[in-house]
Amino acid sequence: MMREKWRRLRWYGKVALHFGKLSMQSMMEYPLNFASGVCVELAYMLIKLVYLYVVLTTGMDVGSLTPDMVIWI
Repeated sequence: MMREKWRRLRWYGKVALHFGKLSMQSMMEYPLNFASGVCVELAYMLIKLVYLYVVLTTGMDVGSLTPDMVIWI
């Protein structure tokens, strides 16, 4: 009788832990998606700015394209 109560108590404890884990995952999913999206967009913008800086400071010509034409490619 006592063994059955302990077994049931452990089962409810495992279920509660499982639900807590799922709840924590759902709470963290969207903030992490948002933060990773912001980081990716910032990295992309940084790459574009570095490209812009290099093109404008070196004055590189690609074929007959001037630096301000190269920026639009």
